[in-house]
Amino acid sequence: MKPKLTPEEARRDHNAMLFFMARHFVYGVIAGIIVSASIFYFDIGNLRTHTTRASNKFVPVFLITLPMCILFGGSALGGALMMMPYGTKYHEDE
Repeated sequence: MKPKLTPEEARRDHNAMLFFMARHFVYGVIAGIIVSASIFYFDIGNLRTHTTRASNKFVPVFLITLPMCILFGGSALGGALMMMPYGTKYHEDE
């Protein structure tokens, strides 16, 4: 018979899991920013050229960077959830 988690232990476990997920999402967002910056830096598809000629330069950069951040952040979060280290709090004695 396993003892139940106390509310404080459950809260700490929940906070640790949320921090783990948030950290991996931020890693993915950073990767998305790096990829979108490299797209503009290397002028792939003439995006930098077209952006410099635009009257409002913020909109094209925003419309490319935001989806990349969401895509990479979600992928990193999904990968982290699939490989989440799960340690049991209480082991059953056999």
